[in-house]
Amino acid sequence: MKRLLFGVALSSCVVASAGCASPLVRAAATESRASFRVAFGAALSKGIGAADLQRVALERGRVELRTADGADGLITVRALSRCASPLEAAFRERAATRDAIGAEAALALLEAGHAEPLEFVSVKALDDPAWLAVAGRSMTLTDDGESFAACTIGWSDCVTKEGSRAARVAMWRRQRFQDGHAAVRLAAVRAAVEASDRRDVPELFDTARRDPEPTVRLLAIEALGKMASSNAVLGLLDAWAQASAAERTAIVRAWTVSVANGGGPHCGGAVEHAGCLAFQRLLRVVDSADGEPLLVAALGVVKATALRNARSALSLGSAEGRAVAAVERAIDSGPTELRVMAVIAAPLQHAALLEAVVEASQSKEPELAAVSFARLAMADTPVTAAEREAAVRALRERARRDDAGTRRALDALVAIRDGDAKALVTRLATSKVGAERRFAADALAWLGASAEALAFATDNEPDVRGNALCAVLESRGRP
Repeated sequence: MKRLLFGVALSSCVVASAGCASPLVRAAATESRASFRVAFGAALSKGIGAADLQRVALERGRVELRTADGADGLITVRALSRCASPLEAAFRERAATRDAIGAEAALALLEAGHAEPLEFVSVKALDDPAWLAVAGRSMTLTDDGESFAACTIGWSDCVTKEGSRAARVAMWRRQRFQDGHAAVRLAAVRAAVEASDRRDVPELFDTARRDPEPTVRLLAIEALGKMASSNAVLGLLDAWAQASAAERTAIVRAWTVSVANGGGPHCGGAVEHAGCLAFQRLLRVVDSADGEPLLVAALGVVKATALRNARSALSLGSAEGRAVAAVERAIDSGPTELRVMAVIAAPLQHAALLEAVVEASQSKEPELAAVSFARLAMADTPVTAAEREAAVRALRERARRDDAGTRRALDALVAIRDGDAKALVTRLATSKVGAERRFAADALAWLGASAEALAFATDNEPDVRGNALCAVLESRGRP
């Protein structure tokens, strides 16, 4: 009996949050950031075990969510949303309060895939734009085969002549594309991206052309690309003439997705399907456009040629050559921003592109040279060991500079876990720029210095604290 009681007590200790935990974990569970800062500093000087680091991050994340309030509270929830999985229970608890921060918590659960379609739908959402956005984001139900199933949403405009519950949900989602609040429209279109329901195509086209918010228009284009339907591909072609540069890039990305989702560039049948039509559009952009749309299209063609099929009527070898040449031109000349993008994305199994990156590494433009050395230092780049080590040495030297390439070089050293990276990152710990402190927390956690990363959980800025907690939680089990 005593053994049984001991087992029950131990189990209770484990599940009772910080009740039987170390002093540091108990301090993390308190709302006082000052007390936690003092306890953490004392524990750090003695050393903190990996298990305690994880428990501290969990407890502190729960506190941050429980106490989130006002504008800083919204920032906190958004920062912690990237680690909504380990903090799911705390997010659910916060979402139970029907205020703006609770709505943000509900959206985080939906984005993380930890909420069922319609889970947060409530008639209360009709009176609150924040919760109406949650309802719109919840409208991802796909065909369920429930012919004439009862409408469980509880809103009169859900009741239609459509046969299934999924069809009625899709109709309500499309109605939200026209809502007067941009956040509601954005959430509904994001739901359309996930649902990938071809019944949405006409309304998505209208949204892509007419919505006053650029972000909503771009997301509608993304949703259309995911449909991989001939109508969607051709409709995006119609939108091309009036599209902005950013929208044209989004259209090209959508066609790239349509190629993949449509089965690749298989042409020559009685009816041209979406993959073929989208591939033809990409080739047209490669041959006639410029700037970022051209680069994205060329990269898409290079990738799509791996899907070549014996039945294809296209000369994919020729298409691949044209696309590789376009990427090479983007690396060799043009605006620095575009050249950097081309270096980062170039498939270096093509000898011409590898040679172009080697030449770009000698550029006098610091950012271009840094990203080029970063590509050459990667383990999967087809260069010799000596060439890779030379690139790493160049990155170390550039990371100590103060120019446009410094951060790029430091990013690369962190990514490959170079021995010099930790000392270089630590210099940013006292930076007055929040973005630099966020980077430092992420980098230190990636480099295995989770205790130093967790120190940023005592920062005065909510996004820095949330970012640090997520960085530590994501490091669990990482070699």
